[in-house]
Amino acid sequence: MAEDLKFFKETETVDRLSRAKRKRNDLSSELIDLESTTADLESVSSSEEKDAEDEHTEKRVRDSEIEDSTAKTNKTTDSKQARQANGKSKKRNKKTDIKELATNSPFRITLRSPEWSYLQLSITLVPISPDTTMPNALDAITIYTILSTAMKRYLGLIGSSFQLDILQSSTLDNIVIRVPSKDFDAAWGALSAYNVDTNVPASMGGGAKVVDGCAKLGVSVIRTGEFLAGVVGPTRKWVPPVRASNV
Repeated sequence: MAEDLKFFKETETVDRLSRAKRKRNDLSSELIDLESTTADLESVSSSEEKDAEDEHTEKRVRDSEIEDSTAKTNKTTDSKQARQANGKSKKRNKKTDIKELATNSPFRITLRSPEWSYLQLSITLVPISPDTTMPNALDAITIYTILSTAMKRYLGLIGSSFQLDILQSSTLDNIVIRVPSKDFDAAWGALSAYNVDTNVPASMGGGAKVVDGCAKLGVSVIRTGEFLAGVVGPTRKWVPPVRASNV
């Protein structure tokens, strides 16, 4: 009986130890799970903090880039406005200088290579008979035909291709034309040497009969110049002053 009681007590003690051991193992497992959960939470929290920090850093970088871009734009705008203001100031100063120069002191403008040269011509028409009356003026087409024929006779086909503009043809003694400056010498030579007999065929050295009743036709160069005012303006011939007679 005593042995059975002893065995029962030992068995009960072993069961208690076994239950305590299982309970300790369960607690250890729960503790491990808790630590794992805590570690996961800490990892998630640190990841979120890192993401938030990265986002904040990116925002600061973007703000810095926007500020730099704004500063560059403002600087460029200020520089452009300063250049424009400087240019306007220079233009105003230049206009002021030119105005002062024009009002306070005489000045001269020199054109080194003018584009055009001007000639004043006179066309002479000799009638077939004294009873034939020659016109005092010709139309621009007839004058152009005479001048282009003179250029072609002196220079060939090249002469007929020269540019020649009739500016004035009021009378036969006052015909003003212009030619390019590079062709001035050739045009002067061709027009000065033109004097033909219209009754002789052109193949034999004569000229075309462009005016009815005209026997001979000639072209003379009266004045030339690189500026139109020097050709159509008054001549520079000196006229002595008229002295008052003693009464």
